[in-house]
Amino acid sequence: MDNTSASRDNLLGLVAFARITAYARLARDVSQTTNFTDQLTLARMGVSFVTAIDDLEAFATRRSLDLAVLTQPFVGFFDDMEARTRPRDWWERMVKSYVFVGVLVDLESIVGEDAGADLAGILGVTGATGHAPWVRSRLSGAISEDPTLAARLSMWGRRVAGETLAGVKNLLEAYPDLIPPQRDVREIADKITTSHSRRMQDLGLTY
Repeated sequence: MDNTSASRDNLLGLVAFARITAYARLARDVSQTTNFTDQLTLARMGVSFVTAIDDLEAFATRRSLDLAVLTQPFVGFFDDMEARTRPRDWWERMVKSYVFVGVLVDLESIVGEDAGADLAGILGVTGATGHAPWVRSRLSGAISEDPTLAARLSMWGRRVAGETLAGVKNLLEAYPDLIPPQRDVREIADKITTSHSRRMQDLGLTY
């Protein structure tokens, strides 16, 4: 296998891993609320991430690749984040998913910059549509009713982002072939941090 093929295989594996991980994150949220409307909304958004894997799987199959095998190298990189950021309530859980899913989508976008025309269209369909606006709509009322909540969730968001970015850096350092030309780990982390900061501002929180 040449370096180009190995790089593409890793890209496919990472993107599939990111999407199934985002699904798993939202599935946990479904299990932690008794509000049926929230459960149904989150379940549908989670399924959209799984559906977004279908084209990746078809692309891999056409090349006699096993997508499940390609995801395996990336398992475990965010285990520390999960262990160190256990939400204490529904609002922290919601912000954790908002931060984590946002970073995963950013990472996919950046590593796919040099993917080539045959993959570009597939990588553009992440399944993330709707999650961020939904979180913003749910949190805005709670924050307006309890001003202290914004300060607590801002601090929580910083903690989750820090742990998630540590996982991103470790992953990219382990698989440098995923880094697009003319970029490095620090630049990618800075770009993700900037996007994360903007998303937190959209929530009415600080970073």
